[in-house]
Amino acid sequence: IGTMLASNPTLTRLDLSWNNFKAAGALGVATGLRNNNTMTFLNLSWNGLEDEGGKHLGDMLKVNQSLTELDLSHTRMGPEACMVLSEGIIMNESLEALHLAYNPCGEDGGRHLMVMLQENDVLERLSLEGCSFISRQIAGKTAAEFNKHDADGPYTLDLSK
Repeated sequence: IGTMLASNPTLTRLDLSWNNFKAAGALGVATGLRNNNTMTFLNLSWNGLEDEGGKHLGDMLKVNQSLTELDLSHTRMGPEACMVLSEGIIMNESLEALHLAYNPCGEDGGRHLMVMLQENDVLERLSLEGCSFISRQIAGKTAAEFNKHDADGPYTLDLSK
């Protein structure tokens, strides 16, 4: 798949959901998309990519400037994948929509995503429905508003809006 993606100048949309890809499959796709400048939509939902696969895709986003929508819902990606994806999206100038619904992002993953949202002005849609974020409490009080200068500090993640 990676070789096909790297050399295909006409394919713009690809749905690879429900294909039982693991990290190795994500590596092949990510490698192919590093050199692809026509693909605008990629759906990898419902694949067991986990953190390692998410890291490959995050690294790809640092160099791919054609992808505008990426669906990684239900892929079991956790905090480590969220960190590398966030780093890639900060450098990316084309991605407008990212679907991460129903992934165990965790508190650290949520923190990385919030920093990314402050640093990237291209991403317009971020789907986090059903992601497991754990909110912290300090001295019996809900944590204060997120401060990007104190990322490890207390914060509140309100996904109700």
